[in-house]
Formats: sequence, C-alpha cells, structure tokens
Amino acid sequence: MSYSLLYHHRLILHSILSSPIISHSCVPHQQQIPQLHTCTLQLVLGGLTDNTLAGFSNSDFANCPDTSCSIAAYCFGLGSGMISWCSKKCDNPTDSSCYSKYTALHGAAWEGIFLQQLLQELGLLKSGPKKCPPTSIFCDNDAAIHLSEDSVWHSNTKHFCVKLHYTRDQVRTGELQILHVPLAENVTDILTKSLSCPAFQYLHSHLGICALNQDGATD
Repeated sequence: MSYSLLYHHRLILHSILSSPIISHSCVPHQQQIPQLHTCTLQLVLGGLTDNTLAGFSNSDFANCPDTSCSIAAYCFGLGSGMISWCSKKCDNPTDSSCYSKYTALHGAAWEGIFLQQLLQELGLLKSGPKKCPPTSIFCDNDAAIHLSEDSVWHSNTKHFCVKLHYTRDQVRTGELQILHVPLAENVTDILTKSLSCPAFQYLHSHLGICALNQDGATD
C-alpha cells in the first residue's frame, strides 16, 4: 500500500485523536510534533542529478503492541526525490530483527526490479554495453545483508520463508546489490516509526521533500 508521507502522518494523528488510549499518552510530545508540521512540505522531483535508481529498506521490529508484527518500508529515488515508497504492517510476526529486515528487503527487491525494468523501457536508466548496472538497495542490518549475498549462511535461518530468498537470487544474477547504510542515514526510518523533530527534519530532506516559502517556491 503506497501513499504520500503527508497522508501517512495525518492518518496516524487522526487515529490517535479519534480513539485515544492510555498508551498514546506515553508517546513523547516531541515525537508527535512532526505530525503537525507537514502541511507546508512538498515533494520535489527532477534537477541536475543523474537518473540513478537507488532504494532504502528498513523495518521496525515488533512495532505493533497487539500482534508483535513489524512495520516494513522501502523507498526508491531517481537521483532526486523519491518516486516510489511503501510502509505497511507485516502479516506475521518475526522472531528476530534480522528476519524482520530480511522480510523488508524482499518487498524492496520486488519493487526495485519492477522500477528497473520500467525505467529501462522508458529509456531513463543509463546502461552499459552489456546490461544495466545493479540497482542499489541500502539496509542498516549487517546480518540481513550477509544473508542476501551468501547462500551458505543459513544455519540459523532455515525457518525463513522460502520466497524471501528472491532477494538473494537477484543479487546473484547482478540485478541488485545490497549495501550497508548507518541507521541514522536510513531514510525509511521516517516511514516505520515516530521520530524526534531533528531526526524527522533531517530525513525528510533526504526524501526530496522541501518546505514551501510564502511565495510558493521551494526553499
């Protein structure tokens, strides 16, 4: 389920205000502030940057207090602002953060391959003499990255759903490459959890979201 960042924040805020419960009062006030200050933000696309497709993947392990399911998210940019993003609660709980991150990578891999093929047909991706270079997906979990690269590293992951190894196949064939990104630099954090104001402002600028000034132009 893909939707705008603004709608995502308003939906959360509306659900809290319409049906408040005791646990909502425990949320720090500074984590609720970003929900109220997105009406002046705008997603900006285009610019002078190269059309390089790259994505980010992340999950918030056991985020749901009722089901212990994680929130998985990905977003993809084309050299400037994000052109595709998704944030959703997983159908089933996982027993480790590695499993949760690997599940999120699976969704990101499907979207990355789709966007790569679409942009190739539109002639918007630079390609070499043989084939398009692999699409980079950034993840902040080293265990999930190793699992996507090494088919032998499976002693503690035999219970993982087989379909999740689609990511590994795409890495092996050179369609994708999974790279590490520091947790603080993973922009999909903004789609999985509440953040402090400084973290929120830092990450939304990396999504290509800019504030509008009084003249209607972006800052």
